[in-house]
Amino acid sequence: MSPDPARPGELREDDHYTTALYRAAIGPVNTAYYLPLFTQWELEHQLKTRWNWAAGLATLGWLIFRKMGLHALAYVGAVAACVLLVLGLGTAWLGFSSPALWAVAAAMGLAAVLVPGLLGNRWFHAACNKHMTLALQTHADVAQACEALGRQASQRQRGVVIAAVHAAVLLALGLVAAQFAEFNQQAGAKPNAANAALASPSPQMASGRVVQAASAPAPAPAPAPAPAPAPAPAPAASVALPPAPKPPAVAAVAASAPIAKSPAPAPAPAPVAKAHAAYRINVGLFAVASNAQAAKEKLESLKLPVLTDTLEMPRGPRSRVRVGPFETKEQAEAAAVKIRALGLDAVLSEP
Repeated sequence: MSPDPARPGELREDDHYTTALYRAAIGPVNTAYYLPLFTQWELEHQLKTRWNWAAGLATLGWLIFRKMGLHALAYVGAVAACVLLVLGLGTAWLGFSSPALWAVAAAMGLAAVLVPGLLGNRWFHAACNKHMTLALQTHADVAQACEALGRQASQRQRGVVIAAVHAAVLLALGLVAAQFAEFNQQAGAKPNAANAALASPSPQMASGRVVQAASAPAPAPAPAPAPAPAPAPAPAASVALPPAPKPPAVAAVAASAPIAKSPAPAPAPAPVAKAHAAYRINVGLFAVASNAQAAKEKLESLKLPVLTDTLEMPRGPRSRVRVGPFETKEQAEAAAVKIRALGLDAVLSEP
């Protein structure tokens, strides 16, 4: 449709008074879009829904440009309330997982685009009717009312300024979102490292085992047998003298003396019995005690053995929630499937 040649606030010869008032109230921006739509609604006495791209994709800027302040405040309040509702109710009370939070946020973001996009024309139509009624009440004829409406209507310069501010705000929000995502990524890496540390034996436990092994009595070494004396070299036969006969008493004592035996080696100590092997499942570390309690209640509802304790971490105390012990790996894996069905993490810790 070609743009209307008449300027806002001016009457054409073929204009109906209502059309002239709408043209003046709409202003010079997008008159060719709104004027036929509003006049058609007046003729048919029926407000048909029609999509408005500006109202859907740039809702706040469009409302400010069209001087609908109350609608803008209501829109900002509704968006803020939805964000607080998702973060407060979904995270603190209901314990939504990350995929569930993203799904709810996407649904609310879609609603924030669809609602103003479908109803924006009706909002602007109602605002124009309100301005037209006030102009007719304060001016004597239609021409003066049209001039007043034309002065109040939004001009192109206002749209340029609002678009620039809108782009700057979007850029700032994008930078903040990027920084927030990087912070979340770094914060998420620390709990994963903590869970890995929980799954593996701690340095204190390992050092305890080393000390225990070191403190165990070592088996006494078997005494080395005494070296046999080297035999004296036999003298030459020509100079050998016959040995002197031993006295009878000395020979009897030597024959009756028992031969000394080497002491038997001490028996090796019995090996220390190995601790009973058990499988446990690490559910996670929680900075908020209420979140740990909520996870514990969910696990207890499945009749699972739950273990909770508090660990001192560099960023403050954390409540650790575990499930177990289980005698076999199959039992632990079956319990892990049930835990993940609740939307919780389940990291199997093998003995």
